[in-house]
Amino acid sequence: FADEAALKVMKAKGTVLVPTLMALEGVRARIGKGIYTPTVEVKARQALEAAGRQVQRSKAMGVTVAFGTDAGVFEHGRNAGEFVLMVQNGLTPTEAVASATTIAAKTLGLDNEIGRIAPGYAADLIAVNGNPLQDVRTLEQVEWVMARGRLRK
Repeated sequence: FADEAALKVMKAKGTVLVPTLMALEGVRARIGKGIYTPTVEVKARQALEAAGRQVQRSKAMGVTVAFGTDAGVFEHGRNAGEFVLMVQNGLTPTEAVASATTIAAKTLGLDNEIGRIAPGYAADLIAVNGNPLQDVRTLEQVEWVMARGRLRK
C-alpha cells in the first residue's frame, strides 16, 4: 500500500520493493471460499488491486524492485510465476530476470558472490528451453539446476 510519498522516501533511502506478487495469487485463490472473514476478504481485494500498481509506480519513480516470492504461502515449485506477474505489472522480461539475479544479490549484500555468471562467483544456474528475455514463462519449465557448481537435476 505504498503511496507516492512512501515511494519517494523509499527512493531517497535506497529501500528496495520486493512485491511478492505470487503470495497474493495464493490469497486470490482462496477469496470467496469461506476461508477468510469478510473483513479480511475486503483487505485482500485491496491488496490485490494495489500490488501491481506498486510495481508500476516503483519503476516509474526509480525505486529498485527485487524478486521475492514468500514461497510458503502457495505451492512450492510455482515461484517462477512471479516473473510473469512482474512483467504483467510493468517490468520488461530483462528487468524481471535482473530483479532475481543481480538486483536480488545486491539487495542481500551478496553481489560479490552470487547473482551473475563470472569467475569466482557461485555457479548457481538453471537451464530452460527458450529465451526468458522473450518469454519469461520459460522460467517455469526448468530443465536442470546447478547449485554451487553441482548439477542437481
